[in-house]
Amino acid sequence: MSAYSYHHLVTIFLIFIILTLLQLLYHHRYSYWYYRKIPYLEPTIFLGNLRPLLFLRTSFGDYFRALYAEPTFKAAPFFGFFILHTPALLIRDPQLIEQLFAKESNSFPNRYEAADLECDTMGALTLPLAKYSIWRKSRREISKLFTSGHMKKKMYPKLITLAEHLEGYITRRMAQDDRRATAHSVSTVIEVKEMCALYTTDVTATLLYSIETAGLLNDGCEMRAQCEQLFQPNLRKIIDFFTIFFLPRAVRALRSRVFTQRYANYMRQLVELRTKMIDGAHESGDLIELLMKMQKTLNDLRPQSVWLRHPDFIPAQVGIFLLAGFETSSSLIAFILYELAKQPSIQQKLRDEIHAYSRGPPKSRLSYKQILHMRYMDMVVAEGLRLYPTAPFINRECLPKGYQQTLWYEQRKKCLNIPKGVPAYVSILGLHRDPKHWPNPQLYDPERFSSENLPSIKPMTYIPFGVGPHGCVGSRLGLLQVKLGLVYILKRHRVELCEKTMSEIQFDPKRFMLEAKGELYLKFVKEN
Repeated sequence: MSAYSYHHLVTIFLIFIILTLLQLLYHHRYSYWYYRKIPYLEPTIFLGNLRPLLFLRTSFGDYFRALYAEPTFKAAPFFGFFILHTPALLIRDPQLIEQLFAKESNSFPNRYEAADLECDTMGALTLPLAKYSIWRKSRREISKLFTSGHMKKKMYPKLITLAEHLEGYITRRMAQDDRRATAHSVSTVIEVKEMCALYTTDVTATLLYSIETAGLLNDGCEMRAQCEQLFQPNLRKIIDFFTIFFLPRAVRALRSRVFTQRYANYMRQLVELRTKMIDGAHESGDLIELLMKMQKTLNDLRPQSVWLRHPDFIPAQVGIFLLAGFETSSSLIAFILYELAKQPSIQQKLRDEIHAYSRGPPKSRLSYKQILHMRYMDMVVAEGLRLYPTAPFINRECLPKGYQQTLWYEQRKKCLNIPKGVPAYVSILGLHRDPKHWPNPQLYDPERFSSENLPSIKPMTYIPFGVGPHGCVGSRLGLLQVKLGLVYILKRHRVELCEKTMSEIQFDPKRFMLEAKGELYLKFVKEN
């Protein structure tokens, strides 16, 4: 045998050995739930159960909803699956969800996804990704911004003005398209995703940063452009995105970042500009001012306080609140308008309520108390959040004091032992569209939330903003801007389907939050 043939055979043999060892290693890893006698979804080697997401075939929301609806586990309170090679749990039972996120939340203090404090300080300091020691102090301070008193006194008057700008945007579009005018009506077709994004970007910038962006008045603004640029997909962003969410222990090695360098620099410049504008004699009460005060009062040297004083701490919150503030609320308004266009009777009932509360002098404004008392509006928005929750899924990493955390269900007759380090997921979208909890779940029906039907809603089957200590800190402001947006859109206009309207909503697989894939057009008809 020649030397070449010998080395060739040795190479083939070594490759065979390596592949065999890898297969055995992964077989052992993928037997994790089998050895613990927990039912699990059969994985694909190397990919686990993430194949649809890794190939961008589905959105995050649809992926976890499909997991939730797996036919094999329809009656199961929980089951195991694999994030690549990492074992994880999907929790389906409402009692377990309550324990996981509320009663036993101390054992589940962090989200599984993570950024690295050293290589991506700004991303790691954002409220959603910050670890518990940093998150706890940040959350306590930021919560002060969303009290009822502050929203009513400081935010509501500005919010009304911005809602009027939204109404003016539609009026201006109609004036530009006056060739459609008839003796009885004026109408125009508008892409509602962009319109709603301009509105919620203006709201976030004005209320949280005291910066006038005037996106609705000018049909665009720099802040909106920065957000759009951040979401434009490329290979590096996709790698960073999946590493942060599914391989958090590799974020330092891969130097993955939550924000692009361009977006991060924009946030730093925005905070620097706003800091120069702040006058000690006049308090705006915005997010940047609130966090500046917090930093000035920190005088201890504990590790979390050092990070809270970091120059990127305030830009981190500004950056994440802009994304969370404009994207979730703008998508929800667009989805609700789409559903109202499909069901004119529901739309007319809502418009009747709006008109009943809007009676008065021509220039009179809806009061804060009035918007809170619009019962049918509450029902319309609640049903919108059921079909299109702001967070389609949530998770927590199990970090108990011991080796595992025990959760009880079925009146404490059965238990689930979650090992330390294992992430547990809940598909809010799956839960909200489960026919066991919501008959005919695909139908948009606000009557589910009528006074008569509210008592029949099972606890923990409706959690559009999450649940427990980590629930959405800005949910009340989000609801307020959605309701006011709908009021000023529908007060003098009705929405209808048109030839350009998509036949059904499909979620964009390139977005983390729920957003319709493609452009969403609706016809707006002016009514006196």
